[in-house]
Amino acid sequence: MTSPALPCLLVMLSLAACVSAPIAAPTVSAIAVEPAANVAIGDRLDVIVYSAPELSRTVEVGPDGTIAIAYSGPVAAAGKTPAAIAEALSAALSGELLDPRVDVFKVVSPPSCSCDVPADAA
Repeated sequence: MTSPALPCLLVMLSLAACVSAPIAAPTVSAIAVEPAANVAIGDRLDVIVYSAPELSRTVEVGPDGTIAIAYSGPVAAAGKTPAAIAEALSAALSGELLDPRVDVFKVVSPPSCSCDVPADAA
């Protein structure tokens, strides 16, 4: 007669064999974007309007190369640096806000990774 612990031990050893080495998290330098990097169509941007936080949001550069937030109208973004886009947004908002202070940052996602789990591991 086998011990009841033996099947549990076999299952644990089987699952332990499925575990691979841990994947190192990307370092900040690996996902950082150079401040002068030009923006392209499809890029996501964090727009922060300090003088009117309710206007702050994440936007995507459209197929026409522009972005828009409330009160700004379309602002050209493709091919420009985030700093240049922030200046253009500040100018566009100056008709509605006193001293609009704006920052723009590219949204950078860390590289995704996938993990395959063998069907017999479950």
